[in-house]
Amino acid sequence: MRVLWISITPSLYDEQKTGGWIASLEGAIHKYAENIELGVAFEYPEQRDKVKKNGTTYYPIKIEGSKLKLKYDFDYYWSLLREKLNKVVQDFKPDIIHCFGSEWPYAALVNDVKIPVVVHMQGFANIYDYSESLVFTGYDYLKGKNFSPRGLLSYILKKKYYESRDRFERKLMKDNRFFMGRTEWDRNIVKYFSPNAKYFHCDEVIRPEIYDSKEHWKYDDKKDKFRLITITQASPLKGNEMILETAKLLKEQFGFSFEWNVAGRPDQFMSDERKIGIKHEDVNVNLLGMINVEKVAEELLNADIYVHPSIIDNSPNSLCEAQLLGCPVIAANVGGVKDIVENGNAGLLYPYNEPHTLAFNIMNLSAEPETLKKMSDAEKKVSHERHDPQRIVEKLMKIYEQCSGKILG
Repeated sequence: MRVLWISITPSLYDEQKTGGWIASLEGAIHKYAENIELGVAFEYPEQRDKVKKNGTTYYPIKIEGSKLKLKYDFDYYWSLLREKLNKVVQDFKPDIIHCFGSEWPYAALVNDVKIPVVVHMQGFANIYDYSESLVFTGYDYLKGKNFSPRGLLSYILKKKYYESRDRFERKLMKDNRFFMGRTEWDRNIVKYFSPNAKYFHCDEVIRPEIYDSKEHWKYDDKKDKFRLITITQASPLKGNEMILETAKLLKEQFGFSFEWNVAGRPDQFMSDERKIGIKHEDVNVNLLGMINVEKVAEELLNADIYVHPSIIDNSPNSLCEAQLLGCPVIAANVGGVKDIVENGNAGLLYPYNEPHTLAFNIMNLSAEPETLKKMSDAEKKVSHERHDPQRIVEKLMKIYEQCSGKILG
């Protein structure tokens, strides 16, 4: 079977940009599905020709047009991308097209081709953008950017882009028949935004460096400080303000001895610092910047707790990776997270907007090493079953068969 993936990331094409779950899924496909001929189309900053390597045909796509319009007009962006994707389809001649993410326009191809298209739910822009508006107003944005005419223009364009993207996504959902996801949250999105569609459950493959790790978390009672770790992109939806508010409570109100390492974009984190008036260095928070998979593993193994404070999320990979290594997790109960964290067993959940509750949970667990150990064991068991790459590939092959009507031999 010929399968064409369309993704915002280059999967295994670019060795400098690998490491995500889509790249991990491609690796698992090569290992467990010899009867699949895979093509991957993706956006790329440089003009490159298609190339076949390691059994996959890669189609880098460079989008060229008005930079200003690309910033705020999703329909314009799609008009530039559409023609190029149709040429890829004509060249590769797939039996099925697998589009990653409803927040990108790729699955709108369903209106141009007579080939089955399946949409792999990731986030959901309509809900993500709405959630951001609840906690991050226009004033907050301008305050975080140090108010200027350029900052005001940036906010206006960003708002227009969100409106355009959300409108496009709602239509894309209605136009498509096949979706796959992994949580009750994304199942309900499909149910109500695309009532006539077919939904398939399919879990995600996690980076083999984490899944196959021989090292696992162990409780260390010799540390002088309780160590917390959060690994995110540090965007406004990832709960930066919750980290700062909670850290301030732990340090100033409760005198708790801790350090909190945060991996992600420091520029965005510092923008949120200006918004709420708390500096990370004043509340025992260390900004690590973007880190590679080896550093991710090191931080998770050396931490006492992984904290995931996102405002909205589906099935965050960083949270799953913490569970796989056995690092006890505390996560905001949002989106699809409750399907990943079995509250009280394979982690703890808290209401996303309650820094006091998060602080209480951290301090309680710090005094309960046996609870941390039991939580670690439960996380490893459930996550290794959930992210088993062979099982996931077998399920994906069945989904391809059902969507395309072709039986894999």
